[in-house]
Amino acid sequence: MGLVRKNLLVMGERGEKEIDVLFDSIAIASFIKEDIANSLATFINLPVPKEFKLADNESKIKIKNIVHLDFKINGFTLWDEIFVAKTLPVDMIIGAKTMQAWKMKLDFEKEDIIIDPKAVELLLI
Repeated sequence: MGLVRKNLLVMGERGEKEIDVLFDSIAIASFIKEDIANSLATFINLPVPKEFKLADNESKIKIKNIVHLDFKINGFTLWDEIFVAKTLPVDMIIGAKTMQAWKMKLDFEKEDIIIDPKAVELLLI
């Protein structure tokens, strides 16, 4: 399992906040604690709730909402839809789907996130 932990500035239409974020290459999706998400963005109801197993392979969390958030990493502003969870071991978890979308790599020696600048260029057509 690949884990890197960072404090990041996370932004939504209601505000912004620096929070504790865990980059987890095993987590399939990205999650944020409900109370933090509520202070940052408007909840969007999922048409069908989702259930995820946690790392212990026994505990489960049920997800009913997502939020759209931006987050700053190494000078880049990225964004994704994030599942809202009542409880998490950290403020936010960025999972494999988000990391793959932005071509992020985890540098375990430096405990850092590597971003390919080409992956964050916006092409306007």
